[in-house]
Amino acid sequence: TYTVSGRLTDSSGRGIDGVTVSLSDGGTPMTVTTTGGGYYSTTVGSGWTGTITPAPGCYTFTPSSSSIGPVTGDVVRHFMGTQYTYTISGLVSDGAPSYGEDGIENPIVGATVSLSTGPSTSSISDGTFSIVVPCGFSGTVSIYYPGYDFTPSSYDFSEVPVTSNQAERNFVGTASGTTYTVSGTVLDERGQFG
Repeated sequence: TYTVSGRLTDSSGRGIDGVTVSLSDGGTPMTVTTTGGGYYSTTVGSGWTGTITPAPGCYTFTPSSSSIGPVTGDVVRHFMGTQYTYTISGLVSDGAPSYGEDGIENPIVGATVSLSTGPSTSSISDGTFSIVVPCGFSGTVSIYYPGYDFTPSSYDFSEVPVTSNQAERNFVGTASGTTYTVSGTVLDERGQFG
């Protein structure tokens, strides 16, 4: 028997673990999963001819597959993966969204929408936001705006990771009832106390 092995890496050279690699000669494929930094290894018999294919999942691989054989010695085949990205988007409104001829009438502009493991963004003039996440994102998306509570307070993707665009992840704001102090001094035209 001979060893067929290789490594799956991203564009930065980091190994991609957890990808199923299939070796098929037209019959039932053999499969192995990448571990330890993107490495895979299995054995085939002398003269074996077939195709090595990494399952795409959250990545597109270059090459998408590699033909080998007839095998007369150990074979090494590497693949480079580019991870898919998806968009989480929605609307931030002051109360339930209300629409008029010119669009939403009660947007909250400048609310901070944050990922638990990454960047943040702000809602724009029409109250919408959009943030890009890698395929497989499994964190939370939360929101903050001074003086407001939101329903929901966050979206949790830990049980069902992101594998497609997530639209209409809306946040409805309600004034929190927090009070603030406004203070100052009244002076006359000479700059003295009245």
